Parts: sequence; structure tokens; C-alpha cells
Amino acid sequence: MDRKFSWYCEPPEWSDTPERLSGVTGFKKDFWQSTFYGFQRDNGHFYHTEVRKDFSAEVVIDGYYEELYDQAGLMLGVDALNWIKTGIEFSDEIPHFSTVLGLPYAHGTLCQPIREKPSPQLRQQLHQFRWRPLFEFLD
Repeated sequence: MDRKFSWYCEPPEWSDTPERLSGVTGFKKDFWQSTFYGFQRDNGHFYHTEVRKDFSAEVVIDGYYEELYDQAGLMLGVDALNWIKTGIEFSDEIPHFSTVLGLPYAHGTLCQPIREKPSPQLRQQLHQFRWRPLFEFLD
């Protein structure tokens, strides 16, 4: 990574090298706004950098998903109310592709279950062109 990154809500354990970012999440950390469940969370772990022009990012996500809503992926954020995150989320005892759109109200969707292996590895890209994001799952 050739940019300066920093944590929003740093996880209890993490390390990084030029090729890898590793971490262990804290308990009940997430991003949600004004859900019909009656809670708001703005305390998820977000390793970020500011970008003011078109860009592309690619990551390989390799995680251990054991608890309901365990997740990892890419996130594009403007502020606490306006963001989108996508990646792998653990629900119904299996990992799924997932996308959550945070506006004044958070909207989430679970997509196709990933049944090949219990801890799937996923290559994901994010492109932003003229303020339009495109997320791609590549594997």
C-alpha cells in the first residue's frame, strides 16, 4: 500500500505489512444506522484513507467466520450516515456474499451463500469513477 491509512475504531489486535493487513475484531462492532431492530452502531473497524479522485482497489479477504454477522470486505464511506460495504458475512451458519448500504437508514442484503469451504477466501475489487462505485467479486 503506497497511501497513508488509519483506523476508525482500531481493533484489539492487528498487524500490517506491505502485502497484508491482519486483525481480530472486537465484540459487537459494526456499522448500522436507524434499523428496524432499534439499534445504531458506528463502531466497526474501518482501515481507511481519503481519496478525492477516481481510483481502484483490490483485496483478498481470508477470514474465519464463526459468530452471527461476522464479516469482512471493502467499504466506501463519506460520513457516518453515507457509506456502502460489501464482502462476506456469516449468517444462518454459513458465509454469504453481502452488501449493506448506509444512508440515514441502513439497508442490508445477503446474497448467494458460499458453501465451498467454511472459511472462504475472496478476491474483491472496488472502482470509483466519477463518484460512482462498482464492487466486483472476482473469485
